[in-house]
Amino acid sequence: MAQQFKNLKTRYRDALLHASFIEGVVFNKSKSTRRGLYHAILWLHIHKKITAEERDAFNEVRNARNTLVHDIVKKEASQRQIDQWLKDLMNKVLKAYRMSTFLNDELFKKYNIPRNDLTKQSPTE
Repeated sequence: MAQQFKNLKTRYRDALLHASFIEGVVFNKSKSTRRGLYHAILWLHIHKKITAEERDAFNEVRNARNTLVHDIVKKEASQRQIDQWLKDLMNKVLKAYRMSTFLNDELFKKYNIPRNDLTKQSPTE
């Protein structure tokens, strides 16, 4: 953990930031009365705002983010394990960006973000 403070890399920040973009859009569009991202995703799916594939992709991002954020302390993860979790999160974020019509409409088009620039990114190594 101390290493993360010493050598804070932009890829850590960026991975969490992109996961937060997805989370924010999901929360903003969901009218779920229950707390938590899981319930917001479920509400969007039940109300046909997202497809089953989008639901699954958003849950993959949620799970990967939670692993990176929570298990880093709970499991006293090595730098190698943290790097793997980071790679996994970014790959799941890119997958969601590429395939989600919902994100295209509610994030990329709405804020005039060139989606092609982000979706051309290759998965992290």
